[in-house]
Amino acid sequence: MLGKGKAFLAAAVLLKERGGDDFVVFHLFCQGLEIFLKGLLLYEDYDRYHPRLRQGFGHDLERLAAEAANAFSLHKPSGPLAAELSNMNSLYKKHLLRYASMVDVLRRLPSLSTTRVFRRTVALLRLADRHVQ
Repeated sequence: MLGKGKAFLAAAVLLKERGGDDFVVFHLFCQGLEIFLKGLLLYEDYDRYHPRLRQGFGHDLERLAAEAANAFSLHKPSGPLAAELSNMNSLYKKHLLRYASMVDVLRRLPSLSTTRVFRRTVALLRLADRHVQ
């Protein structure tokens, strides 16, 4: 799952660089983050987290980030980082990027900054590469 998550994140970056649709880029990024965080939890304690991945966490990026921070003794997202993650999560967990919705009909994402979440994700990827073999 770690590899798949990284692949979704890389696809989001590549598509963004090539002028891809913002909705698709954003969805790929969120999906990659979800899968990567779930992979980290499985790496940490497979028996504990495997039963909880679908029912316990679903597609909730905020819950996954908080659980991963707790599992690895890291700081939970707070302040502006938590606000960015919450904004992303509000669209992603309701599948508003994947399926047609008013957000899609209007063809613009709400005012949404992802700079902090992106930087934290890159740092998380680097940290995982150093520690997960």
